[in-house]
Amino acid sequence: GAALHPSMRTLTGEPLRPVAEMSPKRVLLVNLACMGAPALLIIQGVLQNGQVDALAAAIGCIVLFALLALRMVDLVGQVQDKARQLDAVAHIDALTALPNRRAWDLELRRRVASARRHGTPVVVAIIDLDFFKRYNDEYGHQGGDHLLSAAAAAWRAELRPEDLLARYGGEEFGAIFDHSRLADADRIIERLQEVTPQGQTFSAGAALWNGTESAEELLARADAALYAAKNAGRDRLYVTS
Repeated sequence: GAALHPSMRTLTGEPLRPVAEMSPKRVLLVNLACMGAPALLIIQGVLQNGQVDALAAAIGCIVLFALLALRMVDLVGQVQDKARQLDAVAHIDALTALPNRRAWDLELRRRVASARRHGTPVVVAIIDLDFFKRYNDEYGHQGGDHLLSAAAAAWRAELRPEDLLARYGGEEFGAIFDHSRLADADRIIERLQEVTPQGQTFSAGAALWNGTESAEELLARADAALYAAKNAGRDRLYVTS
């Protein structure tokens, strides 16, 4: 009966309802279905003095549990898909489609640890759009959102595949340049300045990992360089080795 139901055609397709909507009534129904075959054996044994149709009961049990197992595999697959989607959402900024602050923190620690193991250079930079509040006041929050997403797309196109660009928070972005020196980061950031949309500018601070400091200490030096750039008049890059 279950196999003939029209919903069987969509068993492996998109779920009609979220998995979380498994109500107590449905759970009870599934349990009753599981107990149907054993209950039938008991009834036949009682009414027929122990004479039961073993073949029919066995086939019925096999078919029933095969259908249940198939449904369970489908439900587990849905849960795993949702888990992967939630994991991706937790690490992606919705506005710019860049890695968010959580992903940035994890990746910065990972790359500093890799640089420590292999003895390779790594540069961290913090980029801050100049006078963003003024831009928001003039063009509205939608205009500000458009500027952030357009800048993220333009900058990402100028970076190498191994470089990381993330939205650090508000109008601030973080960049990690693997296997790079400060001169390399300087050239890359100059390209980013050239493609910043709508004639806007940014200030940036960059720091080269000194070989012993933690990810937090490296980030703090890049942040200090950023504030030095802003205090010096903005629209410039300050570096610290």
